[in-house]
Amino acid sequence: MREATGGALIINIILTFIILFLALLATSVNYSKAFKVNNRIINLIEKDRGYNAKTKSAIDKYLKNVGYVVTTVQNTCEREKGKFTPNASKVTTLNRDIGYKYCVYQVQDGSNKVYYKVVTYMYFDIPIINEVAKIPVTGETRSFVKI
Repeated sequence: MREATGGALIINIILTFIILFLALLATSVNYSKAFKVNNRIINLIEKDRGYNAKTKSAIDKYLKNVGYVVTTVQNTCEREKGKFTPNASKVTTLNRDIGYKYCVYQVQDGSNKVYYKVVTYMYFDIPIINEVAKIPVTGETRSFVKI
């Protein structure tokens, strides 16, 4: 009987390590996907030297191909406003429409310079429990001279 109890304990320990390893692997994959999406959005904004309809279309096309998270409600990008540098004189949320869950902010830095801050999210979504965690991944473009 003692061998049966010992064998069950070892199986439980092995299962625990397997579950922890899979959780770590899932976290790594989700973070790399969110970081990759963030960098691609930043590259598209820098290529067009700003966020406009053409950029938004290219971003939406890219996110559709990647399989990024879609929202059916309006984005809640306004809550991120307080997380900018103190020298930013004006922060504008550019995408609040229904679509993909990412946020683009235009930050006025100085008199005629602007830069864009992009926030994408790393999600842990379990089907029965729903959204477990939503961790932001942020990035910024270089500054542009406003024409």
